[in-house]
Amino acid sequence: MDEATGADGTGIRSGTLRCTACAARYTISEGILGLLENNAVLDEDSAREQRIRDAKARAAEKHPEPGATPDDAMEIDSTLSRLGGLEGKAVLELGCGSGRFTRRLAAQCRAVLAIDFSRESLRQAARTLVSARATTGLVQADVSRLALAPARFDAALATLYSNLPSLALRQSSSAAVAHALRPGGRYVLTAHHHEIRRRLQGRPEEETYENGIYFRSFTREALRRELEPYFKRLELGTICIRLPYLSRGPELRSRLSRLCESIPVLNRLGELIIVTAENR
Repeated sequence: MDEATGADGTGIRSGTLRCTACAARYTISEGILGLLENNAVLDEDSAREQRIRDAKARAAEKHPEPGATPDDAMEIDSTLSRLGGLEGKAVLELGCGSGRFTRRLAAQCRAVLAIDFSRESLRQAARTLVSARATTGLVQADVSRLALAPARFDAALATLYSNLPSLALRQSSSAAVAHALRPGGRYVLTAHHHEIRRRLQGRPEEETYENGIYFRSFTREALRRELEPYFKRLELGTICIRLPYLSRGPELRSRLSRLCESIPVLNRLGELIIVTAENR
């Protein structure tokens, strides 16, 4: 660290970080470490997503959205339950966005390193993490080009896997997580599910949302094949299960979804695949 200000027990607010190996310098501003400054080239789809998400976060700053919805809770609770006990653990979060998972992680973990390529989303997260800034690091970086210290994290979480627009980028991200996890460390990720209803509708595996952001839907078998070279003891299930006519009320929808996760046949209808993997 060449210089720093605001290091008052709640984290460093601004400063310059210098790499001792290559002498590259990176800026810390508003408590966010920027690692894209000297190497900011992103693929076209990722660059588009970055612009869209920056714009969305700026709009949310002017017109704050309400707190977590029942649909958010349906996803967040099911996802975090797979991480197991978090007390005293260091956790790596990829694609933290505005911090909807980060806030929950920071309340339980010893330390959280939360990474996203949208600076405006990270700024939004920072505003809601004031009480946990001393134990939460926010980093602007490309998750497909991470250089993390080996075996530093007990667990990792990623909710962006299916937004990475190529196999090569997804493989690079998986390799980075495997490198950063301790032996036996747990990795939980979610991805869009190419489930039977989507296939019957003739929907392709690769699509974009209405706002233009890319996403890929996976079958469980296809996702397993992508992850097996990097992790072991893969357990795949689905979450966010919506049943026609029975899932209209938001609170009932959340309870039914959690119940259906353990019911054969129904537990293959989730909108998201959830993977629990162990590091080699």
